Amino acid sequence: MLALKEVALPYAVDPVTLETRCYDPFKQVKSKTFTAHPKYDPYRDELVVFGYEAKGLGTNDIITYSIDRTGRIINEFWVKQPYEKPGFIHDCAITPNWLILFVWPFEADVERMKKGGHHWAYDYSRGLTLITVPRDANNPKCEGWKAGEYRSYDWKNCMPIHTAAGWEDSQGNIFVESSRVHDNAFPFFPPDEENPRMPPPDTKADYVRWKIDPAQPDRSILEDPLVVLDCPSEFPRIDERFMSSQYDVVWLNVFIPGKSDGTANVFQGLNGLAMHSNKTGKTRWYYAGDNSLIQEPIFVPRTDDAPEGDGYVIALVERREANRCDLVVLDTNTFEEPIALVQLPLHVKAQIHGNWVSAEALGGYKPVVRPVNVDAISGKGALEPF
Repeated sequence: MLALKEVALPYAVDPVTLETRCYDPFKQVKSKTFTAHPKYDPYRDELVVFGYEAKGLGTNDIITYSIDRTGRIINEFWVKQPYEKPGFIHDCAITPNWLILFVWPFEADVERMKKGGHHWAYDYSRGLTLITVPRDANNPKCEGWKAGEYRSYDWKNCMPIHTAAGWEDSQGNIFVESSRVHDNAFPFFPPDEENPRMPPPDTKADYVRWKIDPAQPDRSILEDPLVVLDCPSEFPRIDERFMSSQYDVVWLNVFIPGKSDGTANVFQGLNGLAMHSNKTGKTRWYYAGDNSLIQEPIFVPRTDDAPEGDGYVIALVERREANRCDLVVLDTNTFEEPIALVQLPLHVKAQIHGNWVSAEALGGYKPVVRPVNVDAISGKGALEPF
């Protein structure tokens, strides 16, 4: 199992005990960084990876590659951001032929860091940039592309914090769904200026679908995305058995205004889960409860061959007044009401970016606590018969 933080290379850890095994288990690329959001392609059985600031702090170099089942790195390809001062690339999406990198409108400045300033500063003069990289750089799957080419496409200033997934249609268009905040969602990284502009408290957020036509020239402007869910949304997840193909169901954290204080913006926290069908347009809702926030969901298929979206959704719920957490388990057939609620006796820090792994994939069930041998009761002392 990999423990990831995008400012460095991964740690390999034991999937049962979480003990550290080593740093940089692959040791095959000259990159200093590794994304916190690699994407597993179940159709090719490979992990698609990128790293930004890959040659050091403040560099605009990006490495992209895949890792096969044996740990061998393939399709290594280096690209550059279209900015001298690099932007923040937290998440990405994959399709059968493309890797799409979401560049947020921040800028890194080494000189500012040397003076004690932030690594990142939000830049309202920049828009969103989607760097579109062929997964096979020597054979781009689009007419007009040359070997070793990559292209960037731009939109207005916004922050799509996390992606759900992407796919291609029969005409070669690329689609990616993501959350979107219409301003700086990270106000702790304000613009680098006197009295920096801060996002308004009613900043809008939603969940959208981006369309990229890779036949368009580099630095073309993207069309406005389709709004899929018009409410504050984050941490979208799909049934990852279908990653890189067109999917139906997405689960995500949402803010449900009618169930709280009536406001509608991302800074209020997320108090529910949504289950949305792209085929039917229907959305189902789970409300976590008053004075409660809910964290990123994970999906567990009911069986290995279950239809898409048939299974269970698990998430951590923060009970703010009680200062503790619950683990909620939802059946996708009865999404509005939990089938189990595990009350934890303590508060757990924010839980994000995990995946369900079956015990079978780990070689069978193993207890996560050390078993203790209990000796037979002696029958002595007060237990002795009269």
